[in-house]
Amino acid sequence: MPFRPRKHARWVLAAVLAAFTGALVYYIVRHKPRGAVAEIIPGGETMGQMPASWEGIDVVRTEGDRKLFQVKAQKHFLDEDGLYQLSGGVEIKIFGKEGAQDSAHITSEGGHYDKDFEALFLEGEVKVRLASGLKLFTESLRYVKEKDMIRSSEAVRFERGDIAGRGTGFTFEVGEKKVQFLHKVEFDVKNLRKDLAAVTHIASRYMEYNDRTHSGVFQEGVEVTNSDSFLRAEEVFFSLTEDGEHLKDLDARIGVEVLFTGASKGRGKVRSEGDRSLSSIASGPGDKSLKADSAHLSYVPETGRLAEADAVGNASVEIVRQKDDVLLSKRRIDGQHIKFVFFRDKDGIERCDADGAVSVEIFDAGKSKQDRMDKHVFCQTLVAHFDPLTEDASSMEFTGKVQFHERDSRAFGEKGAYNGAQKLLVITDGNPRVEREGSTVTAQRIEIVEDTGFLRAIGEAKTAYSKRSGEISFFGNAEEPMYLSAQSMTYDPDKGLATYAKDARAWQGDNIITGDQIVVDQGQNTFTATTGVKSVLFSSVPQKGQAGTAGSGGKERVPIIVTSEKLLYTEATRTIKYTTSVVMHREEADMSSEACEVFFYKKVNDVERMISTGNVVINQTGRRITGQNATYDLSDDAVTLTGKPRVVDQIRGTSQGRTLTYYFGDGKIILDGQMEGRTTTVYQPEVDKD
Repeated sequence: MPFRPRKHARWVLAAVLAAFTGALVYYIVRHKPRGAVAEIIPGGETMGQMPASWEGIDVVRTEGDRKLFQVKAQKHFLDEDGLYQLSGGVEIKIFGKEGAQDSAHITSEGGHYDKDFEALFLEGEVKVRLASGLKLFTESLRYVKEKDMIRSSEAVRFERGDIAGRGTGFTFEVGEKKVQFLHKVEFDVKNLRKDLAAVTHIASRYMEYNDRTHSGVFQEGVEVTNSDSFLRAEEVFFSLTEDGEHLKDLDARIGVEVLFTGASKGRGKVRSEGDRSLSSIASGPGDKSLKADSAHLSYVPETGRLAEADAVGNASVEIVRQKDDVLLSKRRIDGQHIKFVFFRDKDGIERCDADGAVSVEIFDAGKSKQDRMDKHVFCQTLVAHFDPLTEDASSMEFTGKVQFHERDSRAFGEKGAYNGAQKLLVITDGNPRVEREGSTVTAQRIEIVEDTGFLRAIGEAKTAYSKRSGEISFFGNAEEPMYLSAQSMTYDPDKGLATYAKDARAWQGDNIITGDQIVVDQGQNTFTATTGVKSVLFSSVPQKGQAGTAGSGGKERVPIIVTSEKLLYTEATRTIKYTTSVVMHREEADMSSEACEVFFYKKVNDVERMISTGNVVINQTGRRITGQNATYDLSDDAVTLTGKPRVVDQIRGTSQGRTLTYYFGDGKIILDGQMEGRTTTVYQPEVDKD
């Protein structure tokens, strides 16, 4: 086909004109501003007639039957970039899933709307009001429909009822109702009773708040202060009351520190605009601080006071009293879990519960080193109640492997209870015992008075004394402990007296003393037994048939039983004195007297000799021997009587002399010196021919 240049030129010109016309139409459609919407087309954009003046705009973006957002302004125009520039009474409504009742209402002085990207940028006194009542104020923000998020990097201020705060930068996820404050967050919560100055102030680097659940979290360098506490942690979860206007509780985690202050007692209101340290707050007496891996704090909405503080994981609490930077006293509690309950209508801790390897340290400086008190308690669980006036413990209950340590004393048991008014510690269960230097006390129940150290042991009370510590050692034997037992025992440290009552018993090695009561005087190193006294003492005597040959033959240990109404042992002289109805019992015979004194060897725990005085009587089968005084020498197992000694023998009759010697081993009697002339008579017992 031949080429026709003219015809082709017409086709080219027509194509160029068509392209230009299409581009012009696209530009007009793309950039021409529109006025008020007259109609909403479901499933698409709202279209309508635009006023010729292009003044005012009201655009609604929908998706199906649901409204997404609405843009209003008194003036607008379409700039060369295709952005709707807005000014004068700008209003934006962003609708949630529940429509108008679940919306965010934004006003500002100006901004622009990008229709293609469905994004809004507002500036100049921007105000955001959520359907819940939360209000935010900033200088600029941006909303992007695709992300359904409002964002600002400017300083922001927020408020809702009695809650107010500020920060730098925030985001609001419309669908999730989640607000995030990004930097330098400060948060204030007033109490319901406006007449009180209890304001809780929270500062952190980051905060996230769910407007639907009225809960959220503070993170990074969190500090919470109010009139009676200061908290520091790296992460603090919080929840508000149902109306979302007052603080309900806090959950603190990671590096938790809490200082309990109390404005009414001179600690000052804990209100901070900047950094605050524990030391700057701990300026008054009775400051209480808590540290833990995590802690839960709940508040009384009416007053803003702390209601409870629940610490978990390596928890420790210190209660410190000081004056002019001088430590006066300290109370410290450690455990895996510690919970405080506070008085609702006054300052101070009402109750403390602790469990999990609990330890308690109690320190009082005192007026001098002698008055200084340093106590430690270890247990599995602790429940303590406090006096609101003195802030001291009014009562404490300890359970599980309980131990009490104070200076040179220790107490053990399965349960313990402390009464603050009586200053009384009671230990029960698990074989209670108290260990002091040189002595150990066990009983079913042990009571100790804190101020005086007075001790009472009840139920199968038993004490072990040791010579090595300087305590009384019964018969002076340093190698063996001395034991005492009774149904009950009391110890008065001021007087140095230990009293064992009802079925009292003392023993060391083979030697035993019993009585209704035994009193140990540690100051005098003596002890006294009274009422129904009985002692069993041992010593070595010549074997039978070798009487009167001390040191020349074999020895045997024999028991010497003495009964009386009273006994006194004195360690300085190593003697025992028996008085009132004294009777010494041997297998061969009994010897009674008004009084008897027993002497021990210096280095061994055996009886060396006995001296009886006052109406001495020896009763042996078929014989009766009397005198005023008697000396019993155990080295040859012989008793020498003086003071008109007399023997009445059923076979040989009656004889009397100046002295009379009786041998327990074989029953031989030597009567030396008749009343008339000096003679010696020997009574040899009859030999049993059978």
